[in-house]
Amino acid sequence: MSKIQELATKHGVEGAEFIAEAQALLTTAESKQTDGIPVARFNTVIAERNELRADKAELESKITAFETTKTELETKVTELEAVKTKFDNYQTTIDKTTKDEWSKVAKVFEVDESDANFERISKLKANYKFGEDLEMADIRENLKTYKLQESAGGFKDIEVNVDDDDPAKKTVKPKVDDPLAAFDN
Repeated sequence: MSKIQELATKHGVEGAEFIAEAQALLTTAESKQTDGIPVARFNTVIAERNELRADKAELESKITAFETTKTELETKVTELEAVKTKFDNYQTTIDKTTKDEWSKVAKVFEVDESDANFERISKLKANYKFGEDLEMADIRENLKTYKLQESAGGFKDIEVNVDDDDPAKKTVKPKVDDPLAAFDN
């Protein structure tokens, strides 16, 4: 039995309607604490607020972690850009060395029809690509072919002027060096 019913019985008050109304008022009064907000709603709002605070703290920690990761990645990007610059310079140097080497080797194929080696060089020349706008892949392939033919004796005893500044300077054949050898130190 509820307290209101006990009080009503103790004081001799009868009437189910009166007791029900008093109980409803008492329930409403008990449920109203903190500025008239019902306890259930108050507890729900506080629980939601605490969850939001926890979510906010979790998101802030993730933001901090992402900022740290971002800083680390930016540092790595800077390092990689420096490596890329070095690589590009290295590749440019290798390409220049390779082009210079090919320009020396290509002179082997510049012979007059009156030259004793014209026919032999013309046959060998068919395996190469020539031109001012050769791609690096073509130049490398030309040098590879030259090395192979040179090692097979295809250029044996062919004299060529490899130094434009001194026409009297002759060599048996241009020697193709490894363009990467300069970077081994």
